[in-house]
Amino acid sequence: LERFSAVVEGQQLRAQGWLPLSMERWREIRDDPRTLAKSGDLHVEVPDADLAAVAKYFPDILAPKGRLQVDVTLRSDATLNGFVQVRDATSRPLGPLGVLQDVNAEIRLRDRSVELPAVSARMGGQTVTLEGRATLPKEGRALLDLQLKGRNLPFVRRMGLLLRGDLDLTLKTPASGPTAIGGTVRLRDSLFLTDVRSLLPSGQKGSAARPPYFSIEAQPLNGWRLDVGIQGENFMRVRTPIFDGAASARLHLEGSLGEPRLRGEIVVGRGTVKLPFATFAVQQGYVRFAPEQADPQLLVNARSRRFGYDVRMELSGPATAPNLTFSSSPPLDAEQVLLMVMAGQPPNDEITTTDRQRIA
Repeated sequence: LERFSAVVEGQQLRAQGWLPLSMERWREIRDDPRTLAKSGDLHVEVPDADLAAVAKYFPDILAPKGRLQVDVTLRSDATLNGFVQVRDATSRPLGPLGVLQDVNAEIRLRDRSVELPAVSARMGGQTVTLEGRATLPKEGRALLDLQLKGRNLPFVRRMGLLLRGDLDLTLKTPASGPTAIGGTVRLRDSLFLTDVRSLLPSGQKGSAARPPYFSIEAQPLNGWRLDVGIQGENFMRVRTPIFDGAASARLHLEGSLGEPRLRGEIVVGRGTVKLPFATFAVQQGYVRFAPEQADPQLLVNARSRRFGYDVRMELSGPATAPNLTFSSSPPLDAEQVLLMVMAGQPPNDEITTTDRQRIA
Protein backbone atom coordinates (compact mmCIF):
# COMPACT_ATOMS: atom_id res chain seq x y z
CA LEU A 1 0.00 0.00 0.00
CA GLU A 2 2.10 2.89 -1.28
CA ARG A 3 -0.29 5.67 -0.47
CA PHE A 4 -3.76 5.73 1.14
CA SER A 5 -5.76 8.70 2.39
CA ALA A 6 -9.33 9.17 3.49
CA VAL A 7 -11.58 11.52 5.41
CA VAL A 8 -13.25 9.79 8.37
CA GLU A 9 -15.81 11.79 10.38
CA GLY A 10 -14.38 14.90 8.72
CA GLN A 11 -10.81 14.10 9.86
CA GLN A 12 -7.82 13.31 7.65
CA LEU A 13 -6.42 9.74 7.80
CA ARG A 14 -3.30 8.51 5.97
CA ALA A 15 -1.76 5.04 5.80
CA GLN A 16 0.93 3.01 4.03
CA GLY A 17 2.48 -0.41 4.51
CA TRP A 18 2.85 -3.93 3.21
CA LEU A 19 1.23 -7.31 3.82
CA PRO A 20 2.33 -10.68 2.38
CA LEU A 21 -0.59 -12.43 0.75
CA SER A 22 -1.39 -15.87 -0.62
CA MET A 23 -4.59 -17.73 -1.39
CA GLU A 24 -4.55 -19.16 2.13
CA ARG A 25 -4.02 -15.66 3.61
CA TRP A 26 -6.98 -14.32 1.62
CA ARG A 27 -9.20 -16.99 3.14
CA GLU A 28 -7.95 -16.16 6.66
CA ILE A 29 -8.57 -12.45 6.16
CA ARG A 30 -12.04 -13.13 4.77
CA ASP A 31 -12.96 -15.31 7.81
CA ASP A 32 -11.28 -13.05 10.39
CA PRO A 33 -10.06 -9.58 9.32
CA ARG A 34 -8.14 -9.26 12.58
CA THR A 35 -5.45 -11.53 11.11
CA LEU A 36 -4.27 -8.48 9.17
CA ALA A 37 -2.49 -7.42 12.34
CA LYS A 38 -0.47 -10.63 12.55
CA SER A 39 1.90 -10.02 9.63
CA GLY A 40 3.32 -7.16 7.65
CA ASP A 41 3.81 -3.52 8.64
CA LEU A 42 1.14 -0.81 8.60
CA HIS A 43 1.79 2.86 9.30
CA VAL A 44 -1.29 4.93 10.25
CA GLU A 45 -1.23 8.70 10.64
CA VAL A 46 -3.87 11.18 11.81
CA PRO A 47 -2.04 14.52 11.43
CA ASP A 48 -4.44 16.79 13.33
CA ALA A 49 -7.98 15.77 14.25
CA ASP A 50 -10.77 17.41 16.21
CA LEU A 51 -11.56 15.34 19.34
CA ALA A 52 -15.24 16.11 18.84
CA ALA A 53 -15.26 13.41 16.15
CA VAL A 54 -14.09 10.85 18.72
CA ALA A 55 -15.95 12.19 21.77
CA LYS A 56 -19.36 11.13 20.49
CA TYR A 57 -18.28 7.49 20.83
CA PHE A 58 -17.37 8.12 24.50
CA PRO A 59 -20.20 10.45 25.61
CA ASP A 60 -19.76 9.68 29.33
CA ILE A 61 -16.01 10.41 29.36
CA LEU A 62 -15.03 13.01 26.75
CA ALA A 63 -16.40 16.45 25.99
CA PRO A 64 -16.26 17.61 22.33
CA LYS A 65 -13.15 19.75 22.80
CA GLY A 66 -9.45 19.39 22.02
CA ARG A 67 -7.12 18.08 19.30
CA LEU A 68 -5.72 14.61 18.54
CA GLN A 69 -2.60 13.51 16.64
CA VAL A 70 -1.69 9.88 15.91
CA ASP A 71 1.42 8.42 14.28
CA VAL A 72 1.57 4.64 14.85
CA THR A 73 3.23 1.71 13.09
CA LEU A 74 1.91 -1.83 13.59
CA ARG A 75 4.69 -4.38 13.09
CA SER A 76 4.42 -7.96 11.92
CA ASP A 77 5.18 -9.20 15.46
CA ALA A 78 2.04 -7.41 16.72
CA THR A 79 4.05 -4.62 18.40
CA LEU A 80 3.25 -0.92 18.14
CA ASN A 81 5.64 1.98 17.68
CA GLY A 82 4.90 5.67 17.49
CA PHE A 83 2.95 8.19 19.54
CA VAL A 84 -0.51 9.53 20.35
CA GLN A 85 -0.86 13.15 21.41
CA VAL A 86 -3.89 14.85 22.98
CA ARG A 87 -4.07 18.62 23.47
CA ASP A 88 -6.49 20.87 25.37
CA ALA A 89 -9.09 18.15 25.97
CA THR A 90 -11.87 18.23 28.58
CA SER A 91 -13.64 15.36 30.32
CA ARG A 92 -17.26 14.98 31.27
CA PRO A 93 -18.07 15.32 35.02
CA LEU A 94 -16.40 12.41 36.82
CA GLY A 95 -18.57 11.99 39.92
CA PRO A 96 -17.40 14.03 42.94
CA LEU A 97 -14.07 14.78 41.22
CA GLY A 98 -15.79 17.10 38.77
CA VAL A 99 -14.41 17.97 35.32
CA LEU A 100 -10.81 17.50 34.15
CA GLN A 101 -9.78 20.50 32.04
CA ASP A 102 -6.76 21.30 29.88
CA VAL A 103 -5.94 17.61 29.47
CA ASN A 104 -2.61 17.26 27.63
CA ALA A 105 -1.08 13.85 27.05
CA GLU A 106 1.81 12.41 25.11
CA ILE A 107 1.67 8.61 24.85
CA ARG A 108 4.67 6.85 23.35
CA LEU A 109 4.32 3.32 21.99
CA ARG A 110 7.52 1.28 21.91
CA ASP A 111 7.31 -2.43 21.07
CA ARG A 112 5.16 -3.79 23.91
CA SER A 113 5.44 -0.79 26.20
CA VAL A 114 3.26 2.28 26.64
CA GLU A 115 5.22 5.22 28.05
CA LEU A 116 3.56 8.25 29.64
CA PRO A 117 6.28 10.92 29.87
CA ALA A 118 3.87 13.82 30.32
CA VAL A 119 0.17 13.56 31.09
CA SER A 120 -1.38 16.51 32.89
CA ALA A 121 -4.80 18.00 33.61
CA ARG A 122 -6.39 20.67 35.76
CA MET A 123 -8.86 19.62 38.44
CA GLY A 124 -10.61 22.39 40.34
CA GLY A 125 -7.98 24.85 39.10
CA GLN A 126 -5.07 22.68 40.31
CA THR A 127 -2.67 20.58 38.23
CA VAL A 128 -2.57 16.79 38.48
CA THR A 129 0.09 14.74 36.64
CA LEU A 130 0.49 11.09 35.64
CA GLU A 131 3.75 9.53 34.43
CA GLY A 132 5.34 6.11 34.08
CA ARG A 133 4.92 3.11 31.82
CA ALA A 134 2.88 -0.02 31.18
CA THR A 135 4.37 -3.14 29.58
CA LEU A 136 2.24 -5.74 27.80
CA PRO A 137 4.22 -9.00 27.46
CA LYS A 138 3.29 -11.69 24.95
CA GLU A 139 1.99 -13.82 27.77
CA GLY A 140 0.79 -12.99 31.25
CA ARG A 141 -0.51 -9.83 32.83
CA ALA A 142 0.26 -6.19 32.17
CA LEU A 143 3.15 -4.74 34.19
CA LEU A 144 2.38 -1.24 35.51
CA ASP A 145 4.70 1.39 36.94
CA LEU A 146 2.78 4.66 37.25
CA GLN A 147 2.87 7.68 39.55
CA LEU A 148 0.02 10.14 40.17
CA LYS A 149 0.75 13.50 41.79
CA GLY A 150 -1.17 16.68 42.58
CA ARG A 151 -1.34 19.42 45.19
CA ASN A 152 -4.39 20.95 46.85
CA LEU A 153 -6.79 18.93 44.71
CA PRO A 154 -10.56 19.01 45.42
CA PHE A 155 -11.51 15.36 46.05
CA VAL A 156 -15.13 16.05 47.03
CA ARG A 157 -17.15 19.18 46.29
CA ARG A 158 -20.78 19.09 47.25
CA MET A 159 -23.24 21.10 49.31
CA GLY A 160 -21.86 21.38 52.85
CA LEU A 161 -18.64 19.40 52.23
CA LEU A 162 -15.30 20.36 50.67
CA LEU A 163 -12.45 17.84 50.92
CA ARG A 164 -9.03 18.81 49.54
CA GLY A 165 -5.57 17.32 49.69
CA ASP A 166 -2.26 16.38 48.06
CA LEU A 167 -1.77 13.14 46.13
CA ASP A 168 1.44 11.15 45.81
CA LEU A 169 0.34 7.68 44.70
CA THR A 170 2.06 4.83 42.88
CA LEU A 171 0.62 1.93 40.89
CA LYS A 172 3.13 -0.91 40.53
CA THR A 173 3.04 -4.55 39.46
CA PRO A 174 5.69 -6.58 41.33
CA ALA A 175 7.52 -9.58 39.92
CA SER A 176 5.12 -11.81 41.85
CA GLY A 177 1.80 -10.99 43.45
CA PRO A 178 -1.01 -8.60 42.49
CA THR A 179 -0.63 -4.99 41.39
CA ALA A 180 -0.46 -2.60 44.37
CA ILE A 181 -1.55 0.99 44.96
CA GLY A 182 0.72 2.75 47.45
CA GLY A 183 1.78 6.20 48.59
CA THR A 184 0.21 8.95 50.64
CA VAL A 185 -2.79 11.25 50.62
CA ARG A 186 -2.25 14.41 52.68
CA LEU A 187 -5.55 16.10 53.52
CA ARG A 188 -5.72 19.89 53.93
CA ASP A 189 -7.95 22.99 53.82
CA SER A 190 -11.26 21.13 54.07
CA LEU A 191 -14.63 22.33 55.32
CA PHE A 192 -17.66 20.51 56.73
CA LEU A 193 -20.98 22.36 57.17
CA THR A 194 -23.64 19.66 57.03
CA ASP A 195 -25.22 17.06 59.32
CA VAL A 196 -22.73 14.41 60.44
CA ARG A 197 -25.35 11.73 59.82
CA SER A 198 -25.13 12.41 56.08
CA LEU A 199 -21.71 10.70 56.09
CA LEU A 200 -23.13 7.40 57.33
CA PRO A 201 -24.11 4.91 54.58
CA SER A 202 -27.56 3.45 54.25
CA GLY A 203 -29.05 0.57 52.27
CA GLN A 204 -27.70 -2.93 51.80
CA LYS A 205 -24.85 -4.25 53.89
CA GLY A 206 -21.63 -5.17 52.17
CA SER A 207 -18.07 -4.04 51.52
CA ALA A 208 -19.20 -0.61 50.33
CA ALA A 209 -21.26 -0.09 53.51
CA ARG A 210 -18.18 -0.33 55.77
CA PRO A 211 -15.37 2.19 56.07
CA PRO A 212 -13.94 3.40 53.70
CA TYR A 213 -17.38 3.01 52.02
CA PHE A 214 -16.36 1.84 48.54
CA SER A 215 -15.71 -1.43 46.74
CA ILE A 216 -14.66 -2.23 43.15
CA GLU A 217 -15.94 -5.62 41.97
CA ALA A 218 -14.62 -5.62 38.38
CA GLN A 219 -11.78 -8.05 37.70
CA PRO A 220 -8.80 -7.83 37.83
CA LEU A 221 -9.09 -4.49 39.65
CA ASN A 222 -10.78 -6.09 42.67
CA GLY A 223 -7.57 -8.00 43.41
CA TRP A 224 -5.26 -4.97 43.42
CA ARG A 225 -3.70 -4.40 46.86
CA LEU A 226 -3.92 -1.17 48.87
CA ASP A 227 -1.20 0.38 51.03
CA VAL A 228 -2.04 4.10 51.28
CA GLY A 229 -1.39 6.42 54.20
CA ILE A 230 -3.93 9.19 54.80
CA GLN A 231 -2.70 12.06 56.98
CA GLY A 232 -3.90 15.56 57.79
CA GLU A 233 -3.12 17.83 60.73
CA ASN A 234 -6.16 19.98 61.52
CA PHE A 235 -7.21 19.43 57.90
CA MET A 236 -10.97 19.74 58.50
CA ARG A 237 -12.83 22.73 59.88
CA VAL A 238 -16.24 21.66 61.16
CA ARG A 239 -19.00 24.28 61.45
CA THR A 240 -22.43 22.90 62.35
CA PRO A 241 -25.23 24.19 64.62
CA ILE A 242 -24.06 21.75 67.34
CA PHE A 243 -20.28 21.44 66.87
CA ASP A 244 -17.51 23.89 66.01
CA GLY A 245 -13.92 22.68 65.81
CA ALA A 246 -11.11 21.08 63.80
CA ALA A 247 -10.11 17.50 63.12
CA SER A 248 -6.91 15.65 62.19
CA ALA A 249 -6.58 12.33 60.33
CA ARG A 250 -4.20 9.43 61.02
CA LEU A 251 -5.47 6.67 58.77
CA HIS A 252 -4.19 3.78 56.67
CA LEU A 253 -5.99 2.19 53.74
CA GLU A 254 -5.20 -1.51 53.28
CA GLY A 255 -6.67 -4.70 51.88
CA SER A 256 -7.74 -4.75 48.22
CA LEU A 257 -9.98 -2.70 45.96
CA GLY A 258 -12.58 -5.45 46.26
CA GLU A 259 -12.32 -5.64 50.06
CA PRO A 260 -10.79 -2.34 51.24
CA ARG A 261 -10.11 -1.83 54.95
CA LEU A 262 -9.55 1.40 56.85
CA ARG A 263 -7.49 1.52 60.04
CA GLY A 264 -6.66 4.47 62.29
CA GLU A 265 -8.45 7.43 63.79
CA ILE A 266 -9.73 10.95 63.26
CA VAL A 267 -8.84 13.15 66.21
CA VAL A 268 -10.71 16.25 67.35
CA GLY A 269 -7.92 18.45 68.67
CA ARG A 270 -10.12 21.37 69.63
CA GLY A 271 -13.80 22.16 69.50
CA THR A 272 -16.98 23.08 71.29
CA VAL A 273 -20.34 21.36 71.53
CA LYS A 274 -23.16 23.91 71.62
CA LEU A 275 -26.36 22.94 73.43
CA PRO A 276 -29.21 25.41 74.06
CA PHE A 277 -28.09 26.35 77.60
CA ALA A 278 -24.47 25.18 77.80
CA THR A 279 -21.35 25.20 75.68
CA PHE A 280 -19.03 22.23 76.20
CA ALA A 281 -15.29 22.38 75.51
CA VAL A 282 -14.02 19.12 74.03
CA GLN A 283 -11.30 17.54 76.19
CA GLN A 284 -10.69 14.62 73.85
CA GLY A 285 -12.43 13.32 70.76
CA TYR A 286 -11.75 10.30 68.56
CA VAL A 287 -13.41 8.50 65.68
CA ARG A 288 -11.63 5.14 65.44
CA PHE A 289 -11.70 2.78 62.45
CA ALA A 290 -10.83 -0.90 62.75
CA PRO A 291 -11.29 -3.58 60.04
CA GLU A 292 -12.92 -5.97 62.52
CA GLN A 293 -15.64 -3.43 63.41
CA ALA A 294 -18.45 -2.65 60.98
CA ASP A 295 -19.01 0.91 62.31
CA PRO A 296 -16.62 3.68 63.32
CA GLN A 297 -16.29 3.91 67.11
CA LEU A 298 -16.77 7.26 68.85
CA LEU A 299 -15.25 8.60 72.04
CA VAL A 300 -15.87 12.27 72.89
CA ASN A 301 -15.43 13.84 76.35
CA ALA A 302 -16.40 17.45 76.94
CA ARG A 303 -16.83 19.75 79.96
CA SER A 304 -18.84 22.83 80.83
CA ARG A 305 -19.79 24.86 83.91
CA ARG A 306 -23.37 25.85 84.58
CA PHE A 307 -25.10 27.22 87.71
CA GLY A 308 -22.00 26.42 89.79
CA TYR A 309 -21.83 22.79 88.56
CA ASP A 310 -19.05 21.17 86.55
CA VAL A 311 -20.94 19.27 83.86
CA ARG A 312 -19.41 16.44 81.83
CA MET A 313 -20.68 14.97 78.59
CA GLU A 314 -19.53 11.67 77.09
CA LEU A 315 -20.39 10.32 73.64
CA SER A 316 -19.27 6.74 72.98
CA GLY A 317 -20.07 3.60 71.01
CA PRO A 318 -20.68 2.92 67.31
CA ALA A 319 -21.36 5.89 65.05
CA THR A 320 -24.72 4.45 63.92
CA ALA A 321 -26.00 4.12 67.53
CA PRO A 322 -23.88 6.16 69.96
CA ASN A 323 -24.48 6.47 73.72
CA LEU A 324 -24.75 9.96 75.23
CA THR A 325 -24.36 10.41 78.99
CA PHE A 326 -24.26 13.47 81.27
CA SER A 327 -22.80 13.77 84.78
CA SER A 328 -21.90 16.61 87.11
CA SER A 329 -19.94 17.66 90.17
CA PRO A 330 -21.53 18.07 92.73
CA PRO A 331 -23.45 15.00 91.54
CA LEU A 332 -26.90 15.35 90.02
CA ASP A 333 -29.25 12.91 88.40
CA ALA A 334 -28.82 12.62 84.64
CA GLU A 335 -32.34 13.97 84.17
CA GLN A 336 -31.50 17.11 86.13
CA VAL A 337 -28.32 17.67 84.12
CA LEU A 338 -30.26 17.21 80.89
CA LEU A 339 -32.90 19.75 81.92
CA MET A 340 -30.16 22.17 82.95
CA VAL A 341 -28.29 22.10 79.62
CA MET A 342 -31.26 21.67 77.28
CA ALA A 343 -34.03 23.69 78.97
CA GLY A 344 -32.07 26.05 81.21
CA GLN A 345 -33.81 24.73 84.34
CA PRO A 346 -31.58 24.97 87.44
CA PRO A 347 -31.40 21.82 89.59
CA ASN A 348 -33.78 21.76 92.54
CA ASP A 349 -34.99 25.28 91.63
CA GLU A 350 -31.83 26.72 93.22
CA ILE A 351 -32.03 29.70 90.91
CA THR A 352 -35.39 31.12 89.90
CA THR A 353 -35.77 32.17 86.29
CA THR A 354 -38.87 32.73 84.22
CA ASP A 355 -39.60 31.05 80.92
CA ARG A 356 -39.12 34.42 79.22
CA GLN A 357 -35.61 34.78 80.74
CA ARG A 358 -34.64 31.28 79.66
CA ILE A 359 -35.84 31.90 76.12
CA ALA A 360 -33.84 35.13 76.00
